[in-house]
Amino acid sequence: MKHYSVVLILLALAASAFIGCSNDDSGGPTAGDLTVTQTTPTDKAQDVNLNPLIQVWFNQALDEASVVWNCMYVEGAETQRLEYDEATHSICLFLRNQLEPDSTYRVVIERTISNADGDSMTSDAEFEFTTTATVDCQHLVDYFEPNDDILSATEIELDTYYTCLSSCGGDERMDFYKFTVESTAQIRAYARHTFSWGDTVDFEVNFLRTDGEYYHEIHSSLATNWAINNDFTFYPGTYWVEVGNPYDDGKLLVYYLVLTTRTPCEDDIYEDNDFIDEAAPISPGLYENLTGCVNDKDFFALEPTAGQTLTVTLSQVTDILAGRYIKILDPSGAEVAYEGFYGRQEPISTFWTATEAGTHYVCVRWHNYGIKYDLDIDLSD
Repeated sequence: MKHYSVVLILLALAASAFIGCSNDDSGGPTAGDLTVTQTTPTDKAQDVNLNPLIQVWFNQALDEASVVWNCMYVEGAETQRLEYDEATHSICLFLRNQLEPDSTYRVVIERTISNADGDSMTSDAEFEFTTTATVDCQHLVDYFEPNDDILSATEIELDTYYTCLSSCGGDERMDFYKFTVESTAQIRAYARHTFSWGDTVDFEVNFLRTDGEYYHEIHSSLATNWAINNDFTFYPGTYWVEVGNPYDDGKLLVYYLVLTTRTPCEDDIYEDNDFIDEAAPISPGLYENLTGCVNDKDFFALEPTAGQTLTVTLSQVTDILAGRYIKILDPSGAEVAYEGFYGRQEPISTFWTATEAGTHYVCVRWHNYGIKYDLDIDLSD
Protein backbone atom coordinates (compact mmCIF):
# COMPACT_ATOMS: atom_id res chain seq x y z
CA MET A 1 0.00 0.00 0.00
CA LYS A 2 2.78 2.43 0.85
CA HIS A 3 4.51 1.65 -2.46
CA TYR A 4 1.38 2.53 -4.43
CA SER A 5 0.94 5.78 -2.46
CA VAL A 6 4.45 6.90 -3.39
CA VAL A 7 3.72 6.17 -7.07
CA LEU A 8 0.46 8.15 -6.96
CA ILE A 9 2.19 11.11 -5.31
CA LEU A 10 4.94 11.09 -7.94
CA LEU A 11 2.35 10.96 -10.74
CA ALA A 12 0.43 13.87 -9.22
CA LEU A 13 3.60 15.93 -8.98
CA ALA A 14 4.48 15.15 -12.59
CA ALA A 15 1.01 16.15 -13.77
CA SER A 16 1.24 19.39 -11.80
CA ALA A 17 4.62 20.16 -13.36
CA PHE A 18 3.26 19.44 -16.88
CA ILE A 19 0.29 21.78 -16.41
CA GLY A 20 2.53 24.53 -15.16
CA CYS A 21 4.85 24.17 -18.19
CA SER A 22 1.98 24.40 -20.67
CA ASN A 23 0.94 27.75 -19.21
CA ASP A 24 4.45 29.15 -19.60
CA ASP A 25 4.92 31.76 -22.39
CA SER A 26 7.73 29.67 -23.82
CA GLY A 27 5.41 26.75 -24.56
CA GLY A 28 2.99 26.09 -27.45
CA PRO A 29 -0.63 27.30 -27.66
CA THR A 30 -3.18 25.93 -25.21
CA ALA A 31 -6.74 24.94 -26.06
CA GLY A 32 -8.00 28.44 -25.29
CA ASP A 33 -5.43 30.33 -27.41
CA LEU A 34 -6.16 31.99 -30.73
CA THR A 35 -4.77 29.78 -33.51
CA VAL A 36 -4.92 29.24 -37.27
CA THR A 37 -7.02 26.16 -38.08
CA GLN A 38 -7.00 26.02 -41.90
CA THR A 39 -5.45 27.74 -44.91
CA THR A 40 -6.00 27.99 -48.65
CA PRO A 41 -3.72 27.05 -50.31
CA THR A 42 -2.75 24.38 -47.82
CA ASP A 43 0.76 24.34 -46.40
CA LYS A 44 3.32 22.96 -48.90
CA ALA A 45 0.68 22.91 -51.68
CA GLN A 46 2.07 22.45 -55.21
CA ASP A 47 0.86 23.55 -58.66
CA VAL A 48 -1.09 26.53 -57.23
CA ASN A 49 -2.71 28.93 -59.71
CA LEU A 50 -0.85 32.13 -60.47
CA ASN A 51 -3.60 34.39 -59.15
CA PRO A 52 -4.89 32.54 -56.08
CA LEU A 53 -7.25 33.73 -53.40
CA ILE A 54 -5.42 33.29 -50.11
CA GLN A 55 -7.62 32.58 -47.07
CA VAL A 56 -6.83 31.79 -43.44
CA TRP A 57 -9.34 30.52 -40.85
CA PHE A 58 -9.07 30.95 -37.07
CA ASN A 59 -10.57 29.02 -34.17
CA GLN A 60 -12.14 32.15 -32.66
CA ALA A 61 -13.81 35.36 -33.74
CA LEU A 62 -11.29 38.16 -34.33
CA ASP A 63 -11.18 41.74 -33.24
CA GLU A 64 -11.75 43.29 -36.67
CA ALA A 65 -9.71 46.33 -35.65
CA SER A 66 -6.65 44.07 -35.44
CA VAL A 67 -7.02 43.02 -39.10
CA VAL A 68 -4.85 45.81 -40.46
CA TRP A 69 -2.98 46.19 -43.74
CA ASN A 70 0.24 44.34 -42.86
CA CYS A 71 -1.07 41.78 -40.35
CA MET A 72 -1.05 39.13 -43.08
CA TYR A 73 1.05 39.20 -46.24
CA VAL A 74 2.78 37.12 -48.89
CA GLU A 75 6.54 37.53 -48.99
CA GLY A 76 7.60 38.71 -52.42
CA ALA A 77 4.10 39.80 -53.48
CA GLU A 78 2.00 42.94 -53.11
CA THR A 79 -1.30 42.94 -51.24
CA GLN A 80 -4.33 44.63 -52.79
CA ARG A 81 -6.56 44.32 -49.73
CA LEU A 82 -7.59 42.15 -46.77
CA GLU A 83 -11.16 41.16 -45.95
CA TYR A 84 -12.33 39.72 -42.63
CA ASP A 85 -15.38 37.44 -42.65
CA GLU A 86 -16.91 37.41 -39.18
CA ALA A 87 -19.19 34.44 -39.92
CA THR A 88 -16.29 32.09 -40.72
CA HIS A 89 -13.58 33.73 -38.57
CA SER A 90 -11.41 34.02 -41.68
CA ILE A 91 -9.24 36.57 -43.46
CA CYS A 92 -9.04 36.73 -47.27
CA LEU A 93 -5.97 38.23 -48.91
CA PHE A 94 -6.29 39.56 -52.45
CA LEU A 95 -3.07 40.08 -54.42
CA ARG A 96 -2.41 43.11 -56.59
CA ASN A 97 -0.62 41.17 -59.34
CA GLN A 98 -0.31 37.58 -60.50
CA LEU A 99 2.49 35.48 -59.03
CA GLU A 100 5.55 34.15 -60.82
CA PRO A 101 5.36 30.58 -62.17
CA ASP A 102 7.24 27.73 -60.47
CA SER A 103 7.99 29.84 -57.39
CA THR A 104 7.60 29.21 -53.67
CA TYR A 105 5.84 31.85 -51.59
CA ARG A 106 5.54 32.16 -47.83
CA VAL A 107 2.41 33.59 -46.19
CA VAL A 108 2.93 35.24 -42.80
CA ILE A 109 0.14 35.84 -40.27
CA GLU A 110 1.45 38.11 -37.54
CA ARG A 111 0.76 37.51 -33.86
CA THR A 112 -0.67 41.05 -33.59
CA ILE A 113 -4.01 39.65 -34.77
CA SER A 114 -6.22 39.27 -31.70
CA ASN A 115 -9.54 37.75 -30.75
CA ALA A 116 -12.65 39.59 -29.57
CA ASP A 117 -11.21 39.70 -26.01
CA GLY A 118 -8.01 41.32 -27.21
CA ASP A 119 -5.87 38.19 -26.75
CA SER A 120 -3.27 37.67 -29.48
CA MET A 121 -1.70 34.53 -30.91
CA THR A 122 1.30 33.21 -29.01
CA SER A 123 3.52 33.59 -32.10
CA ASP A 124 3.43 34.41 -35.81
CA ALA A 125 1.92 31.71 -38.03
CA GLU A 126 3.09 30.93 -41.54
CA PHE A 127 2.66 28.51 -44.41
CA GLU A 128 4.05 28.22 -47.92
CA PHE A 129 2.98 27.04 -51.36
CA THR A 130 4.54 26.63 -54.80
CA THR A 131 2.94 27.99 -57.97
CA THR A 132 2.45 26.05 -61.17
CA ALA A 133 5.18 25.94 -63.78
CA THR A 134 2.54 25.97 -66.54
CA VAL A 135 1.31 29.37 -67.70
CA ASP A 136 -1.99 28.78 -69.49
CA CYS A 137 -5.66 29.70 -69.16
CA GLN A 138 -6.40 26.76 -66.88
CA HIS A 139 -3.75 27.90 -64.39
CA LEU A 140 -4.85 31.53 -64.53
CA VAL A 141 -8.51 30.88 -63.71
CA ASP A 142 -9.39 33.48 -61.09
CA TYR A 143 -10.98 32.91 -57.70
CA PHE A 144 -14.47 34.00 -58.85
CA GLU A 145 -14.90 31.27 -61.46
CA PRO A 146 -17.26 29.96 -62.61
CA ASN A 147 -19.06 33.23 -63.31
CA ASP A 148 -19.67 32.87 -67.03
CA ASP A 149 -23.30 34.03 -67.18
CA ILE A 150 -25.90 36.02 -65.27
CA LEU A 151 -27.05 32.97 -63.27
CA SER A 152 -23.53 32.31 -61.95
CA ALA A 153 -22.53 35.99 -61.61
CA THR A 154 -20.30 36.91 -58.68
CA GLU A 155 -21.73 39.51 -56.33
CA ILE A 156 -19.30 42.38 -55.78
CA GLU A 157 -19.32 45.54 -53.69
CA LEU A 158 -19.27 49.06 -55.04
CA ASP A 159 -16.11 51.15 -54.58
CA THR A 160 -13.97 48.02 -54.04
CA TYR A 161 -11.00 46.96 -56.17
CA TYR A 162 -10.99 43.38 -57.47
CA THR A 163 -7.61 42.31 -58.82
CA CYS A 164 -6.04 39.32 -60.59
CA LEU A 165 -9.21 38.65 -62.58
CA SER A 166 -8.83 36.79 -65.86
CA SER A 167 -10.53 35.93 -69.11
CA CYS A 168 -9.26 33.57 -71.80
CA GLY A 169 -11.40 34.70 -74.73
CA GLY A 170 -14.52 33.33 -76.35
CA ASP A 171 -18.15 33.64 -75.23
CA GLU A 172 -17.71 31.31 -72.27
CA ARG A 173 -14.85 33.40 -70.94
CA MET A 174 -16.81 36.60 -70.36
CA ASP A 175 -17.03 37.21 -66.61
CA PHE A 176 -20.30 38.34 -65.02
CA TYR A 177 -20.60 40.35 -61.82
CA LYS A 178 -23.71 41.36 -59.90
CA PHE A 179 -23.99 44.62 -57.98
CA THR A 180 -26.70 46.39 -55.99
CA VAL A 181 -27.41 50.13 -55.98
CA GLU A 182 -29.06 51.31 -52.75
CA SER A 183 -29.84 54.84 -53.96
CA THR A 184 -29.81 56.43 -57.41
CA ALA A 185 -26.20 56.79 -58.56
CA GLN A 186 -24.05 56.95 -61.63
CA ILE A 187 -21.89 53.82 -61.67
CA ARG A 188 -18.55 53.82 -63.43
CA ALA A 189 -17.16 50.37 -64.28
CA TYR A 190 -13.41 50.90 -64.60
CA ALA A 191 -11.38 47.95 -65.90
CA ARG A 192 -7.61 48.01 -66.44
CA HIS A 193 -5.75 45.52 -68.62
CA THR A 194 -2.78 44.35 -66.52
CA PHE A 195 -1.46 41.38 -68.52
CA SER A 196 -2.17 39.49 -71.74
CA TRP A 197 -0.61 37.21 -74.30
CA GLY A 198 0.26 39.65 -77.08
CA ASP A 199 0.65 43.40 -77.28
CA THR A 200 -3.06 44.20 -77.30
CA VAL A 201 -6.29 42.41 -76.48
CA ASP A 202 -9.96 43.08 -77.23
CA PHE A 203 -11.77 44.17 -74.11
CA GLU A 204 -15.46 44.73 -73.32
CA VAL A 205 -17.22 46.19 -70.29
CA ASN A 206 -21.02 46.00 -70.59
CA PHE A 207 -23.93 46.83 -68.26
CA LEU A 208 -26.94 44.47 -68.39
CA ARG A 209 -30.31 43.98 -66.81
CA THR A 210 -31.75 40.66 -65.56
CA ASP A 211 -32.88 39.39 -68.97
CA GLY A 212 -29.45 40.04 -70.53
CA GLU A 213 -30.48 43.17 -72.46
CA TYR A 214 -27.68 45.72 -72.54
CA TYR A 215 -27.96 49.16 -70.97
CA HIS A 216 -24.68 50.11 -72.59
CA GLU A 217 -21.83 48.25 -74.28
CA ILE A 218 -18.27 49.43 -74.73
CA HIS A 219 -15.43 47.78 -76.63
CA SER A 220 -11.80 48.66 -77.17
CA SER A 221 -8.50 47.07 -78.13
CA LEU A 222 -6.14 47.79 -75.25
CA ALA A 223 -2.41 47.55 -74.65
CA THR A 224 -1.15 46.51 -71.21
CA ASN A 225 -1.86 49.05 -68.44
CA TRP A 226 -4.53 50.80 -70.48
CA ALA A 227 -8.09 50.92 -69.20
CA ILE A 228 -11.66 51.48 -70.31
CA ASN A 229 -14.66 52.62 -68.35
CA ASN A 230 -18.41 52.48 -68.80
CA ASP A 231 -20.79 54.93 -67.12
CA PHE A 232 -24.51 54.66 -66.50
CA THR A 233 -27.01 56.11 -64.02
CA PHE A 234 -29.00 53.42 -62.19
CA TYR A 235 -32.03 53.58 -59.96
CA PRO A 236 -31.99 51.45 -56.78
CA GLY A 237 -31.87 47.77 -57.66
CA THR A 238 -29.62 44.90 -58.72
CA TYR A 239 -27.75 44.96 -62.03
CA TRP A 240 -24.97 43.12 -63.86
CA VAL A 241 -21.70 44.04 -65.52
CA GLU A 242 -19.95 41.80 -68.07
CA VAL A 243 -16.17 42.01 -68.54
CA GLY A 244 -13.71 40.16 -70.73
CA ASN A 245 -12.51 39.29 -74.22
CA PRO A 246 -15.31 37.64 -76.23
CA TYR A 247 -13.44 37.42 -79.53
CA ASP A 248 -10.11 35.60 -79.28
CA ASP A 249 -10.65 32.19 -77.74
CA GLY A 250 -7.64 31.16 -75.67
CA LYS A 251 -6.08 34.64 -75.63
CA LEU A 252 -5.41 35.45 -72.00
CA LEU A 253 -6.51 38.73 -70.46
CA VAL A 254 -5.75 39.64 -66.82
CA TYR A 255 -7.45 42.74 -65.44
CA TYR A 256 -8.71 44.50 -62.37
CA LEU A 257 -12.18 45.95 -61.89
CA VAL A 258 -13.76 48.59 -59.68
CA LEU A 259 -17.32 49.94 -59.73
CA THR A 260 -17.27 53.48 -58.37
CA THR A 261 -20.30 55.50 -57.33
CA ARG A 262 -20.65 59.01 -58.68
CA THR A 263 -23.24 61.80 -58.56
CA PRO A 264 -26.27 60.60 -60.53
CA CYS A 265 -27.69 62.28 -63.59
CA GLU A 266 -31.04 63.89 -62.76
CA ASP A 267 -33.46 62.10 -65.06
CA ASP A 268 -36.69 63.55 -66.45
CA ILE A 269 -40.25 62.47 -65.67
CA TYR A 270 -40.30 59.87 -68.47
CA GLU A 271 -37.70 57.62 -66.89
CA ASP A 272 -37.30 54.70 -66.55
CA ASN A 273 -37.53 54.39 -70.38
CA ASP A 274 -34.11 52.89 -71.19
CA PHE A 275 -35.48 50.00 -73.31
CA ILE A 276 -38.06 49.66 -76.07
CA ASP A 277 -40.32 47.63 -73.76
CA GLU A 278 -40.26 50.59 -71.33
CA ALA A 279 -41.02 53.25 -73.96
CA ALA A 280 -42.98 56.22 -72.60
CA PRO A 281 -46.23 56.81 -74.56
CA ILE A 282 -46.45 60.31 -76.08
CA SER A 283 -48.57 62.20 -78.59
CA PRO A 284 -47.51 64.70 -81.30
CA GLY A 285 -46.28 67.95 -79.78
CA LEU A 286 -43.29 69.75 -78.31
CA TYR A 287 -41.65 68.24 -75.21
CA GLU A 288 -39.30 70.68 -73.53
CA ASN A 289 -36.46 70.45 -71.06
CA LEU A 290 -36.01 66.68 -71.17
CA THR A 291 -32.78 65.18 -69.81
CA GLY A 292 -30.29 62.93 -71.57
CA CYS A 293 -27.81 61.12 -69.34
CA VAL A 294 -24.48 59.73 -70.47
CA ASN A 295 -24.94 56.55 -72.55
CA ASP A 296 -28.66 56.53 -71.70
CA LYS A 297 -31.30 55.70 -74.31
CA ASP A 298 -34.70 57.39 -74.03
CA PHE A 299 -37.52 55.50 -75.76
CA PHE A 300 -40.90 57.03 -76.64
CA ALA A 301 -43.92 55.31 -78.24
CA LEU A 302 -46.70 56.71 -80.45
CA GLU A 303 -49.36 55.37 -82.82
CA PRO A 304 -49.28 56.64 -86.43
CA THR A 305 -51.66 55.22 -88.99
CA ALA A 306 -50.48 53.79 -92.31
CA GLY A 307 -49.40 56.59 -94.64
CA GLN A 308 -48.76 59.17 -91.91
CA THR A 309 -45.34 60.78 -91.82
CA LEU A 310 -43.61 60.94 -88.46
CA THR A 311 -41.07 63.75 -88.16
CA VAL A 312 -38.81 63.98 -85.12
CA THR A 313 -36.68 67.04 -84.33
CA LEU A 314 -34.14 67.04 -81.50
CA SER A 315 -32.83 70.37 -80.17
CA GLN A 316 -30.02 70.62 -77.65
CA VAL A 317 -30.59 73.19 -74.90
CA THR A 318 -27.36 72.76 -72.91
CA ASP A 319 -24.58 74.74 -74.61
CA ILE A 320 -21.71 72.26 -74.76
CA LEU A 321 -20.13 70.03 -77.37
CA ALA A 322 -22.18 66.84 -77.31
CA GLY A 323 -22.84 63.71 -79.32
CA ARG A 324 -26.41 62.63 -79.92
CA TYR A 325 -28.64 60.65 -82.27
CA ILE A 326 -32.32 60.00 -82.93
CA LYS A 327 -33.81 56.84 -84.40
CA ILE A 328 -37.27 55.86 -85.54
CA LEU A 329 -38.22 52.19 -85.21
CA ASP A 330 -41.20 50.40 -86.75
CA PRO A 331 -43.60 48.09 -84.82
CA SER A 332 -41.14 45.19 -85.16
CA GLY A 333 -38.40 47.26 -83.51
CA ALA A 334 -36.41 47.59 -86.74
CA GLU A 335 -34.62 50.90 -87.34
CA VAL A 336 -36.21 52.79 -90.27
CA ALA A 337 -34.73 56.30 -89.84
CA TYR A 338 -31.63 57.73 -88.22
CA GLU A 339 -29.82 61.03 -87.74
CA GLY A 340 -26.73 61.71 -85.63
CA PHE A 341 -24.59 64.73 -84.87
CA TYR A 342 -21.69 65.89 -82.70
CA GLY A 343 -21.51 69.60 -81.91
CA ARG A 344 -23.16 72.29 -79.85
CA GLN A 345 -26.81 73.32 -80.20
CA GLU A 346 -27.63 72.59 -83.83
CA PRO A 347 -30.97 70.72 -84.06
CA ILE A 348 -31.19 67.44 -85.95
CA SER A 349 -34.25 65.93 -87.59
CA THR A 350 -35.38 62.73 -89.30
CA PHE A 351 -38.70 61.36 -90.62
CA TRP A 352 -40.47 58.17 -91.67
CA THR A 353 -43.73 57.49 -93.53
CA ALA A 354 -45.45 54.61 -91.80
CA THR A 355 -46.19 51.63 -94.04
CA GLU A 356 -48.48 50.08 -91.44
CA ALA A 357 -50.50 51.13 -88.45
CA GLY A 358 -49.20 50.27 -85.00
CA THR A 359 -46.81 51.39 -82.30
CA HIS A 360 -43.71 53.14 -83.60
CA TYR A 361 -40.80 54.14 -81.42
CA VAL A 362 -38.48 57.12 -81.14
CA CYS A 363 -35.08 56.57 -79.51
CA VAL A 364 -32.90 59.46 -78.35
CA ARG A 365 -29.36 58.92 -77.14
CA TRP A 366 -26.69 61.24 -75.73
CA HIS A 367 -23.03 60.49 -75.19
CA ASN A 368 -22.55 63.28 -72.67
CA TYR A 369 -23.64 63.86 -69.10
CA GLY A 370 -26.89 65.61 -68.15
CA ILE A 371 -27.86 67.27 -71.43
CA LYS A 372 -31.13 69.23 -71.50
CA TYR A 373 -33.02 68.90 -74.78
CA ASP A 374 -36.35 69.55 -76.52
CA LEU A 375 -38.13 66.92 -78.60
CA ASP A 376 -40.62 67.96 -81.30
CA ILE A 377 -42.93 65.18 -82.56
CA ASP A 378 -45.03 65.81 -85.69
CA LEU A 379 -47.51 63.50 -87.43
CA SER A 380 -48.87 64.58 -90.82
CA ASP A 381 -50.95 62.85 -93.51
